[in-house]
This record gives sequence, C-alpha cells and structure tokens, in this order.
Amino acid sequence: MNPWRRCLLIVVGVLALSSFASAQSLTCGIEPIPDVGCRIGRCVDGAWEQVCDQNPGLSCGIKPIPSVGCRIGRCVDGAWEQVCD
Repeated sequence: MNPWRRCLLIVVGVLALSSFASAQSLTCGIEPIPDVGCRIGRCVDGAWEQVCDQNPGLSCGIKPIPSVGCRIGRCVDGAWEQVCD
C-alpha cells in the first residue's frame, strides 16, 4: 500500500474517533471523576454511566435474585442491572 494512502487512512480514522468522542461530550458533558472502585462507562440518555463492576461488593452489595427470564448484569450507579433479553 502506498505510504501516503496509509497515512490518509490513519488521519481519517483518528478524525472519525475524535468526532464520536466529542459527540458524546456534547450530549453528556465532561466525564466526571468516578467513585472509588468504579469507572465511567457510556453516555446514556444524557448522563455518564458509572460502572462499579470491578469491585461490586463495595458499591452494590450482594447480587439479588433476578426475575423469571432475566439475569443480573453489571453494577451501575450503585445498583445491579437486571437484563431481560
């Protein structure tokens, strides 16, 4: 592959990723500092998701029993997600 073409593809890729990141920042604003043991996840409905699944026992406690046909997902914002696919 031509070196100039490769360079152009890299530049286009970087611009595409930066526009996606800036679109999320416009919707949710600047990423906040996460609580201890957590990390900032996706931008969902105009708010940053705080994911605490790295040490869920500290922030969410024991996993609850899921409803019929569902499963317990991640620890998000101090509460367990219930995923019903």
